[in-house]
Amino acid sequence: MRIPFFKAGILTCLTISLFYGHASAASADLSAKCGKITPNVNPSFQQINCLLTNAAINADIPPEVVKAVATQENEKWEQFDAAGKAIESPDGGIGLMQLTNQKVYDQDKLRSDIVYNIESGVNVLNHKYSLQDLPKINGAGRQVI
Repeated sequence: MRIPFFKAGILTCLTISLFYGHASAASADLSAKCGKITPNVNPSFQQINCLLTNAAINADIPPEVVKAVATQENEKWEQFDAAGKAIESPDGGIGLMQLTNQKVYDQDKLRSDIVYNIESGVNVLNHKYSLQDLPKINGAGRQVI
């Protein structure tokens, strides 16, 4: 009876390793849907709203949850300061999604690419949904806000 659990464990590890730590290949799709992104310039509010919404939908997370996390981490939804440098918090949070201690992601790309920053933040959030040791309210899943 241990073999099926072992196989399930291996499959789970392989699945997580494929998706956790890498922003999706949909970066170009998000940029195409939401308009041209100029390097080192904050996109408009509408563009960022579009990027957050579409990244959430791609990850099967309610967009309101992703936007709430983005707002908590970066109230103004900004990736760059006035000089075009990535916003970094004193605790090491990078960019719009304020990713900290996430060495599996390309740190320079987190700073320079807002789409990558958003997708990476959504990937981290998506991974949190799969953890079994977090409390749940009456067994609520990812679609319950």
